[in-house]
Amino acid sequence: SAQFVSDKTTDYITPLGLRAPEVVLSGEWNESVDIWTFGCMVFTLLTDRALFLPMPLPEHDAPEIDVLLYQMICFCGEFFNEELLQRCPGSVDYFRLDCRSPLHSPWIIVYLTYSRKPFEKCILDSGCVLSPEDMAGITDLMNKCLRIDPKDRTPAFELLRHPWLVL
Repeated sequence: SAQFVSDKTTDYITPLGLRAPEVVLSGEWNESVDIWTFGCMVFTLLTDRALFLPMPLPEHDAPEIDVLLYQMICFCGEFFNEELLQRCPGSVDYFRLDCRSPLHSPWIIVYLTYSRKPFEKCILDSGCVLSPEDMAGITDLMNKCLRIDPKDRTPAFELLRHPWLVL
């Protein structure tokens, strides 16, 4: 539901698969959540698939939020940092103090098999065919949008000048 950053009425601002990490972890959020959502939507528009598929994995006793957080780490290629987790009260439900281990014990086995899956591979796996130039441009754009820490996301005014968008 759309709302002004200065007058938040809910944290359920996007579907779970498009929700920024700080919102998932009940942290403070601002307009950078829209940058995250934009990055997810770029992938969907290119591939006709969702980038993040938060669904429970009963065979690993992993709830959907755990799966989503794991996918964020694998696709974005970075871990949640301590500063972000301290800013997000909900992080205590999902992470240990070392910031890398999820709280749920059975899930640790899967989590420890962390495997980086770059956006380029996600796009190629979808069957989408792009020129090398377009692939480089779109993955650069997604990398600027889909940063786990909102402080690291590129602001909208800079994204508007991104070479892939101004073709």
